[in-house]
Amino acid sequence: MESKNYAARSEIMWTDTIVHNDLLGMGRTEDWSSHQIEHGVSSLNDMLHGAGLSIIFPSWMKYTYKANINRFSQFSVRVWDSEILNLNFTNWRYENEIRNKK
Repeated sequence: MESKNYAARSEIMWTDTIVHNDLLGMGRTEDWSSHQIEHGVSSLNDMLHGAGLSIIFPSWMKYTYKANINRFSQFSVRVWDSEILNLNFTNWRYENEIRNKK
C-alpha cells in the first residue's frame, strides 16, 4: 500500500466525497437496495463491504434487471463499454445478447 502517495490518497478522498454527498444521484431516483442487503450480510459475517457487494450485486442484478431494462442497458454501455444489439423495449427482452466492443 502506498500510504505516502498523496495523489492516490487525494483521488480516493475526492471520489468518496462525490459518492457520499448524493451528488451522483441528483435528478434521478436512486436504488440502494443491494447495499442494504450487503450491510445485513456483512453484519452477520466478517467481511469487507466491497467483498460483500461483489457477492450480492450480480445476483441482485439478475433478479431485478427486468424491472428497468433501460437502466441496466445504460450501465452495460457506460461501465463495460458494451454494445446493445436489437433490444426489444416493447417486450423488455433481449432478442440478441450483449456483444462487447472490440
